[in-house]
Amino acid sequence: MKNYIEFGLLKGSRKNIYENISYDQIEQTYDVFMMGRYFRDIKVLSKEKKLENLFKSLHHKKDIYFSFVSYILGLTSSSTHYSEFGCTLFERFFFFQFFDNFLRKN
Repeated sequence: MKNYIEFGLLKGSRKNIYENISYDQIEQTYDVFMMGRYFRDIKVLSKEKKLENLFKSLHHKKDIYFSFVSYILGLTSSSTHYSEFGCTLFERFFFFQFFDNFLRKN
């Protein structure tokens, strides 16, 4: 059994495959795909002012909750270390910036 990703066009029941990505290429393809999603989220985070709109715009709504918990822990912790998993550190910075701005205004 092997994993693969298929890119193409579905037109009705007809499938036009542009490219098959084999298992040995998936890691690189996944990174490229996820970076696009993260950069889209970063764009939303840098422009959006309303929390309700974030829930409509981000690719994973749970990132808002996890980021807020990390934000609160960062504010209340005396530690100078930060470990990140499940999200890019770069994206987390924009979440923190959003929460700073949001909480200052409300």
